[in-house]
Amino acid sequence: MLKPYSTKRPRPVPPEFEQNFIAGGWARVNQMYGKNPALRYFRVSGPERLSLMRKAHVRRKGK
Repeated sequence: MLKPYSTKRPRPVPPEFEQNFIAGGWARVNQMYGKNPALRYFRVSGPERLSLMRKAHVRRKGK
């Protein structure tokens, strides 16, 4: 019998994901982890917080 949901445990977010996203954005994390895992890690890690941290990093780097 098929279950209506997955019974697999999701892989934990790699500890370096947050720093890689802040420093390199989507291009870097998609290349390192793949598109679907990167999106899943982004959603689990707090998308609003990561987006704000990335924007602040880009502003600091640009000046």
